[in-house]
Parts: sequence; structure tokens; C-alpha cells
Amino acid sequence: GFRVWVKTGRPPLIFQQKSFSFVGGVSPMADFSNDQTMEISSALSASPVLVTGGSGFLAGHIIQRLLSAGYRVRATVQSFRESDKFAHLTKFKGALQRLEIVETQLQNRESWTAAFKDGVEFVIHTACPYLSTPEDTQKQIIDPMVEGMQNILDQCLDHPSVKKLVITSCAVTVCDTFEQDREYSERDWNETSSIERRAHAYGKVLAEKKAFDFVKAIASTRSKGCPFKVAAILPSVMLGPHLSGGISYSHELLLIFIENRIRGILNCNFYVTDVRDAVTAHINALENS
Repeated sequence: GFRVWVKTGRPPLIFQQKSFSFVGGVSPMADFSNDQTMEISSALSASPVLVTGGSGFLAGHIIQRLLSAGYRVRATVQSFRESDKFAHLTKFKGALQRLEIVETQLQNRESWTAAFKDGVEFVIHTACPYLSTPEDTQKQIIDPMVEGMQNILDQCLDHPSVKKLVITSCAVTVCDTFEQDREYSERDWNETSSIERRAHAYGKVLAEKKAFDFVKAIASTRSKGCPFKVAAILPSVMLGPHLSGGISYSHELLLIFIENRIRGILNCNFYVTDVRDAVTAHINALENS
């Protein structure tokens, strides 16, 4: 497997590891509307692409792009009763013919069985809990991330049709305090976050490591290796149009500054990824071996 760090406004990042070669990132001026179609192999569109966390900011863009390219898509949502969070998905071009929405919970293994039916070959796992002020960090953030990842991995292994799992990770799994003059790569891991310090980053690290450790463990016990491949995409703060008209966690971060919620002048900076570039990275990872 491989990890791809996506940053907008910089030259494409090229990571090479053994037989893998992947370019992540496109022009920040790239525009993908409902009327545009990417050239995607028709051989990949026969079975549904499973996209978890379908009501999310990034997932909405991924689903829209896949539908416009001719894919069948199966999106998961946490509850049908919260239809206002995913109603916009049904308005995408091609949704009536090729979009299916199913209900799953990250920590409920049985709920994922139906999501993997009908010969799913490709999985894009974006689902992730986001709580700014959790009452119990372990139960509300860490456990859902890690147990949810384990359930996805188990289902991929239990369904021989699955060929590729693409995980939405985050740049903070590399480091949570980047040094300006240092060059980072997929070999770097965040070793400073904890449940007390940047718990969301800590959970992301645990979940991504679980995926790669799982694949290595399976490969070590099977002569043909792990039956499916794993790729992790590492965007930073994602900004861009919200297809539901709502506000994402990243948008909320920006509003803190725009609305002057923090008094004073802060000496801080963070990398930004255009959500549409992150979509391109996910789909490239899905298509390429």
C-alpha cells in the first residue's frame, strides 16, 4: 500500500515505493461540475463503488464525481432519520439511476454486511467522527475511528470481490506540528499526538496504522498476499464549495478567523487542500495499481 499527502497550490507530490508510483494533487484551478466527466475505465463501473460517510463534505464531492463518470455508487450514512444531511446526494446527475444509500454505524459490524453485497470491488472509506467538544474522547472519537476501520478491513477480507480500499486519512498522521524547513514523506508518522493532545489526529494515526498493519499481517499468512490493496490519502485542511449548503469542520475553522471569534493577532499557519483536489487523489488511487 501507499500513503499520499495532498496539498493544493504546490507542485504534485510523487511517492514511489517498490512497484507503486502515484502522483497526488492537481491544479488548484481545476473545476469539476456536474457536466464534466473524467475518463475512467468502463471496466471499473460494473459493480458499485462503496463510499462510507456519504453525508460528509468530502464524500459528497467524491460521490458526485463518481456518478458523473458513470460509476454505480453505494453511499453509507449513519441514520436515515437525518435525511437533511444527505438529501443533496439524490440531486446529483445520475443519482436516480446509479446511487444507492444504505444505513451503517462505524462500530456495528453487522450493519456493514449489506453495504458490501453485490460484488463491491472498490471501497473509499471517508467516514470519521468529528466532535469539537466530546464528553468522552475515547468513546466518541478514538473508538469509532479504530473499531470502524477494523470493521471495514474485516469486511474487505470477508468479501473476495474487493480489490482496493482507499482510506481518507489526514496530513496530521505525518506530523501535527510541521517544521518549515524540513521535508516530509510517507515514511514519517505523527508520534506526538495523544488522547490528551489533538485527539482527532491521534485517532487518525491509530486507524491508518491499523489498516497497514492488518494488510501486512494477512500478507504474511497467505502465499498470494493480502487479496486487496490499501491506499491512504492525506489531505490537510479541506476547503471548497459545500454541496449540501452546510458548513464543514474545516469551514468552521475558517469562520473562527473571519468572524473574529479569537481576539488578537495569531501567529499561526496551516496547509490547505482544495476538496476537489482531494477527490482527484482518491479516484486516482482507486483506479491505479
